[in-house]
Amino acid sequence: EPALGRGIADDVGAGSQAARAMLPDGCEYVPGDIVSRSPDTIVCDVNRDKLPELHADWLIASGVIEYVHDTAGFINWMSGVASRIAMSYETADGETKYYRRSQSWVNDYTSEQMLALLRDQGLVVDDIATWRQQTIYWLKAPE
Repeated sequence: EPALGRGIADDVGAGSQAARAMLPDGCEYVPGDIVSRSPDTIVCDVNRDKLPELHADWLIASGVIEYVHDTAGFINWMSGVASRIAMSYETADGETKYYRRSQSWVNDYTSEQMLALLRDQGLVVDDIATWRQQTIYWLKAPE
């Protein structure tokens, strides 16, 4: 799997900011979330607010896409922020809509549909991995 290098890493939906501790020395961490979880958090509701103008080397979006109403628009925004994206999504393969709504998730993409959506937005899928029920996508944005 591709490694995060030096530079700037925007973490959208940062939550507990676990990614901060995983970044190599020299990588600037920029957390974003729906609520402020640290003084440096960029606060944004991705479903209601105008998405911020950010520029980074990497964008991390772990456990965010499930909550996004305009998924294609959000993915398009991500590709404008950074040329490299690490994104996770729990696909709807074999899951009921009831289960997904009980998690407050608002969309239901299968693995095939998510791959098609990513490619439709011009992203190149470098690698795919699995962690628990999450599919991890390592992506490159169009130049």
